[in-house]
Amino acid sequence: MDVLTNSAQRIIRMRSDARSIFMAGVAAACPYEAVRRTLTDKQQDLRLSSGVVVIAIGKAACSMAQAARSVLRGKIKKAVAVTDAHNFKEVKGCRCVIADFPALNHNNVSSAIQDALCAVTDNVAIVLLMSSGGSTMVSAPPFGIDLATRRSVQDQLAVRSARADEIFTVRNALSVFGEDHLAQIVGSHKIISVHLATDCWEESQAFEIGFAGKTRSIAQTSLAILEKYQLNDQVAPAVLDHLRGPCAASERAAFGYVERLLLGTYKASLEGAADAAVCHGLVQARHVWMDDDIDVAAVELIGLAQEVRQIREPVAIVCGRAGSGRRNHEMALRFALLAEKKRLDRPWVFLSGSTHGDFRSHGQAGAVVDGGSCSWIRQLGIDPAKSVGNADAQSALAASGDLLVIGNTTPNVTNLELILLGER
Repeated sequence: MDVLTNSAQRIIRMRSDARSIFMAGVAAACPYEAVRRTLTDKQQDLRLSSGVVVIAIGKAACSMAQAARSVLRGKIKKAVAVTDAHNFKEVKGCRCVIADFPALNHNNVSSAIQDALCAVTDNVAIVLLMSSGGSTMVSAPPFGIDLATRRSVQDQLAVRSARADEIFTVRNALSVFGEDHLAQIVGSHKIISVHLATDCWEESQAFEIGFAGKTRSIAQTSLAILEKYQLNDQVAPAVLDHLRGPCAASERAAFGYVERLLLGTYKASLEGAADAAVCHGLVQARHVWMDDDIDVAAVELIGLAQEVRQIREPVAIVCGRAGSGRRNHEMALRFALLAEKKRLDRPWVFLSGSTHGDFRSHGQAGAVVDGGSCSWIRQLGIDPAKSVGNADAQSALAASGDLLVIGNTTPNVTNLELILLGER
């Protein structure tokens, strides 16, 4: 009985450790701190500017604007933050606007940003802060183009029998807002453009490096489409100005007016979790790319656990993951089923957690399972394998009490998998 009691207590401690490690990773994925550190480093570059206009867009906009105010203080002439209703909060000295998809209040968003840009006078710099969800929030037509104008362009293309992909390309090009078009508006004023990446560090870096080029490519293609259907003289001048903007802006960027920076909270989250995992024992931190096949990903994770089978001491394997993380329940239950078959031959706990997406609506960030989870689920009259097959892992894990329920982590975003292995 003492042996069973001690084993149960050890698993309880390991589950508690897993939750603590995950929450440390969430805390480390802090947009406020990432932006604060970056702008602190950029203070020297901004010292010759007579002032700064801050434009923050995305789910983390309010936190990023707050960080900018803490660093730049009295240097800010105007500040605006565009975010969704869930992440909205008042920020002193900043105009905060809600722009939920599909940005039905586009006029409010546009006027707020235009009002901020009115403060861009001689020698005033712009700090553009972009985070996840930002492209959706400014997906409505950009400055100088209203919904009716964009719809008119689409209708004219349709009348001329343009292909659906051509119409979509032009519509997409008339829904872009970034440093390229900002440079078009403000001319040669200095722009520091900061993109907050919350996905895999290497992958998001590669994506962001290509972002400006992709924007220019879409604009150039759209101009060619309008010329193909002889619409250059038919559309509003603002449409052509907007599409030509990225090319002109790229030339200005080449002369140093636009500086693009990438911040990765993914990396900070992985490092924060790894630091916290020292409480459990030997730590191995690594990035694992999880493709859409959760079964394959679970096998890969089991393989990581088996790689350290020769180590007798407790081991913590901390895995960062790219992706939206909407299938954490399935990942956890698949791992538990595989661990039964593969027999890890030591106490283990597995956590699959994500603060991506809409998890906050129900407070479930994933699940924490151990060697007894599947057995307990079966005792409740539920077949865990069928639950996975029926895409209902969440219900099975809810019945067994294995859901990972956490508080509001707005706007810290992370995806982590943790494998804790007890002493052999």
